[in-house]
Amino acid sequence: MQLNQANQGAGKRHDPRIARPRGVAKRVLIAYDGSAGADAALADLGRAGLPDELEVLVLSVAGQARPEVVGCFARATRPAQQAVSRAVESLSHRLAEQACSRLRSLFPRWKVEPAVGVDSPAWGIVGRAAGWEADLVVTGAHGQSCCERMLLGSVARRVFADVPCSIRIARPCHRRAGSGLRIVVAVDGSVADDAVIETVSGRAWPATTEFQVVTVVDARLDAARASTESFVAWQHPRSTVAEARARLLMEKCRNRFRSAGLRVDTLIFEKDFARRLAQQAKAWEADCVFLGRPGPGRGGGSILERTVFAAAACAPCSVEVVRCRAPAPDSRGPRPNQ
Repeated sequence: MQLNQANQGAGKRHDPRIARPRGVAKRVLIAYDGSAGADAALADLGRAGLPDELEVLVLSVAGQARPEVVGCFARATRPAQQAVSRAVESLSHRLAEQACSRLRSLFPRWKVEPAVGVDSPAWGIVGRAAGWEADLVVTGAHGQSCCERMLLGSVARRVFADVPCSIRIARPCHRRAGSGLRIVVAVDGSVADDAVIETVSGRAWPATTEFQVVTVVDARLDAARASTESFVAWQHPRSTVAEARARLLMEKCRNRFRSAGLRVDTLIFEKDFARRLAQQAKAWEADCVFLGRPGPGRGGGSILERTVFAAAACAPCSVEVVRCRAPAPDSRGPRPNQ
């Protein structure tokens, strides 16, 4: 049941020329394998509000064979092994170059470079994202059935679990061309909210973009959060205290977006965070849902982490999961070869 909705106007829209906050993405790693889902991820970048100047690494991973295949492969002659390896790497490089060419035509001010990894796809993406110190990883969501969306595919699921930065899981847009963007921002009163709000308010959105800030009063999540973040758990999803705290959270979020020049509507729902969020995104025909997840050492492997994954898997649109990270060291150090 929806508890309340508040429509709030704002003054001036966010001016992308204004210096963005520290949460803005500067390095984006795009996982590309030539599939329909990967192509949808490239198209989705135009709806992500990313800055005009950006470092982009397009990574195509030449996957390693399974152990039983390696055993057969090992019996082949060394020249044959080398020929197969060269062919696989060449194909991966061509895929990365094709994606780079497309991105350069769409975003001429981006600094776009191809990269090839020889590893299992998931670990290749996770390892390069960590070594290159990416701010955001972009990957396509494969499959359209409910079951496929829940699984997200083994690669996307592994990347989601282990990538050390934010991740955008892109899905095709089914709304008519030319219509304004619709962005849902999910908050829950946790430490991840600040990173989500900072990320969204730091993007360069078109003036016609609409925003909804959504929270769900979910007693199960509140109890889990209380054990990991020393928050006081709400004892019942319809309690007066729970509703009051939710409204206070919405007011705080609305004020922060207003200070960034963005106009938002606020919505409060009851029970089942992932399902409610997916329902609202579908009903409103949202282009993307932004939500946060705790960083390392903040209870990320618990029910909180599973709930965020379920929300990302069930959403009918693209989802960007903003990860809270510890402050970066003073120096990045040498980068690995691309």
